[in-house]
Order: sequence, then C-alpha cells, then structure tokens
Amino acid sequence: MMLDASGWAAPGAKANNLRVNPGGTGGCFATITAAISVAAAGDTILIVGACGTYFERLTIDKSLNLIGEGAASTTIDGAEIGQVIRITAAVTVTLTGLAIRHGQAGTGSLTDQTGGGIRSELASLTLNYVVVSNNQTGGGAAAAGAKGGGISNDRGNLTLNDTTVSGNITGTPAEDNAPNSVGGSGGYEGGIYNDRGSLTLNDSTISGNVTGAGAHGSDTGGRAGFGGGMAANQGTLTLNRSTIRGNVTGNGAGGGTNGASGSGAGLYVDGSPLFNRVVKIINSTVSGNLTGHGLFGNDGGDGGGIFVYRTNTVNLLNVTLAYHSVDADQIGGAIANNGGTVYVKNSLLAHNHNAFGVNNITDCSGTVISLGYNVMMEPDCTMLPSATGTPKDHFYVRGTLLAPLADNGGPTLTHALVPGSVAIDAADNATCSPTDQRGFSRPVFGGTALACDVGAFELYRFGVRLPLIVR
Repeated sequence: MMLDASGWAAPGAKANNLRVNPGGTGGCFATITAAISVAAAGDTILIVGACGTYFERLTIDKSLNLIGEGAASTTIDGAEIGQVIRITAAVTVTLTGLAIRHGQAGTGSLTDQTGGGIRSELASLTLNYVVVSNNQTGGGAAAAGAKGGGISNDRGNLTLNDTTVSGNITGTPAEDNAPNSVGGSGGYEGGIYNDRGSLTLNDSTISGNVTGAGAHGSDTGGRAGFGGGMAANQGTLTLNRSTIRGNVTGNGAGGGTNGASGSGAGLYVDGSPLFNRVVKIINSTVSGNLTGHGLFGNDGGDGGGIFVYRTNTVNLLNVTLAYHSVDADQIGGAIANNGGTVYVKNSLLAHNHNAFGVNNITDCSGTVISLGYNVMMEPDCTMLPSATGTPKDHFYVRGTLLAPLADNGGPTLTHALVPGSVAIDAADNATCSPTDQRGFSRPVFGGTALACDVGAFELYRFGVRLPLIVR
C-alpha cells in the first residue's frame, strides 16, 4: 500500500481506479489534473460528488477513461481561458457522463485556436452521454475566427454516443479599415471540426451552434464561417439516428465588395481532388438550419442543411431534411452540391426555402442522384437519372408534410409525419433499416401498405409504438 506523510492511504493506491471529488475527501484527488498526472495508461478516473464543477483545463497524453455522474451533475469548466480538454497523442480516451463548457481556444493567439471545448489530435476519442456546450474559438482582437467551437478532431477517430454538442460558436476577426484592406473570414465549424479524421455520431444532437461573421475590410468584406453545425474536411463521417438542428452560419461583412455569408448551416462537407471521402447519413434528421442568420440582405450562403464541396460521396438513406433557410440568391435549401456526388434514397425534403420567405420553397442545387422512393417539394437541382427522378419518387408535392420538430420518443428530436402525408408507406422495404430514428420498428401499416415511411420517422397510426431495441 502507498502511504503519504500523514500515514493515510494515498489517492490512487487502487490500481486502475482513481477517484476525484470537489473537496478531495475520503482518499480522493481534489482535481482531475492531479489524478491524470499519476494515472497509468488504461486507468479509469471516477469523478464523483453531486453537482461537482471542476474549473480545470486538462491535457491528456495517455489512454484513459474519465467517468462523471452525468452531464447534469459533473461539469468541467474552462473558465473561458483556454481549451477545456486537449488530447495531444495517439491514445485512446473515453469520456462518459460529463458536461464540457466555457472553453475558449485562442484568446488572442494565432497559434492554437481550434477546438474550444475539446481539441483531439491523432487520438481515438469516444464521448458517451456528454454535453459539449457554450465553448468558442478565436478570442481577442488579434485573433482570427478559427475552427471547431465545440470540438476539433485532428486526424483521429471521434465517436459520439448519446451526446449533445450545442451553443458553441466560432469567432469574428477584428475589422480592418486600412486602405485597400481585405476583411478576415469568420471562424468555421461552430459545433465540430473533423479534419482528415473519422467521425461517427450515434443517437446524438448537434444544435444551436453558430459560425463567426466576416470582418469589415475597406476593399473587400470577409466571408462568414461555414459549417454551422459541423464540417468534415477530407475525412469520413457517419450519422446514425442523430439530429442536426437550429445551427447558423454568420453574415458576410461589408466593404467595397461584400463578403458572402457561410454555406452549410447544418453540415459542410469538404473534399480533395486526391481523396474521395464517404459520408453516410442514415435514419437522421437535419432541420431548421440557417445560412447568413436567415436574413434577406445576405447572399452567397447555400446549403441550409448540407453543403457538399469538391470530391466527396454523400449517401442519404431515410433522412428528413426540413425547414431550412438559405440566402436570398440561393436555391439549395436542404442540399447544395458543388462538385461532389450525392445519392438520395427513402428521404424526405420538405418546407425548405430561401430568405424571400417560407413560400419560396427550394430543396436542392447542383446535381443530386435519386435512387428512388424520395419525396421532395421543389427539387430545383439537376436531378438524375431524370428531372422527375425515378418512377418511385414523389416530386413537387404541396401541403404540410411534417409536424414541427418535437420529442416523439427516442433520444433525439424528430419530425412526425402528419396523417395524409405522401411520405407514409412510400419507402423501399428492401433498403430501409429495421428501426426508425427513434428506435421504433419498421415497417408498420400506415393506412396504404405494410411499407416503410419516407424519411427518419415511422408513423404509427394504429396501435402502440413499440421500440424494437430496448435502450
């Protein structure tokens, strides 16, 4: 047994199981930092004590498990003076039952501005039942907007399970009023920045994140940051049963020439001519995201739900994309494709519009390939294999197709189908998954046929909703 100078058993005497509480009582460490400093690779740090808030900034360079008592009880707070958690090596880290908040990367520095809440470099990081909120990048008058207000995943593997990333922001650089100046760009990726890594979301929510506005320049205004909710930059991305909602990109700045507002309010997918990365979105909802803050005077911001840039392959299966707004000069309300390959099946695009108003409906821009069984209200894009899609598609549909976003069961918010919606019993049973986004079984009889519904939600008109999977 390890003894300290007082003769008591020293914290950490139990191999692989270290404990922390706010007072450091009962043989526990008083700080998480102290526990990390003595932990061995593979150890578990249990952060206990009801309603414990730890005002710490953690650096992790070994494989560890950090377990709190739930995001409502255990908080790690960066006090807006740096990143809350930084992982600096190719290690394996799991965070469970924690809230990560009030991180601020940069704070006037140009050298370390990504990942306000968590910056993970080369690591395999898993978040279980974690809330990452109210973090930001790019602070101080000298700082640029930077990237990843909530989380930055740099060439690692990041997995979110039952996790929420919300209310994070990226910065706006200082104005430049010198002659012939060009304003700086607002920070990118308000929620998550995935840079050449692998990102997987299961039963998770990305909501209310905002990218920075462009800065004023006397010659040219800066463009706003893209990827309000998150962005995949030359990396892979998989969304399962998750919701991206209410994220916003910033406004372009004024100048001799105005800067464009940010594209991809929900998700921005960037590629490379050298690599064709794959994005898979399955049984998920992308809803109510806005480019350019949804203001009429903005321009340039396209892809209210998803913006695809350069070489990428994006596959959408049983996805609902609804109620997005894009800039007045754009038409990609739900999806904007600028150089990638987008496949859509069993998916519902509805009530998307541009800043002229909710009646100016527009669903997509660029080229979209229909694999059939889709419902769209206004497919303004170049639709393949033909302008009318396939015989199993329903295009130019009118009327109300969806109820507002709500808690309809399951871990994330969804849009219920309204009775009479053409999306009911209109999907392909051969390719729809055995459950909807909430975990309720598919297909059920919706009044027309024993067939899956289009989109992420399966309507139970008759009988009780029974989950196939017990969570």
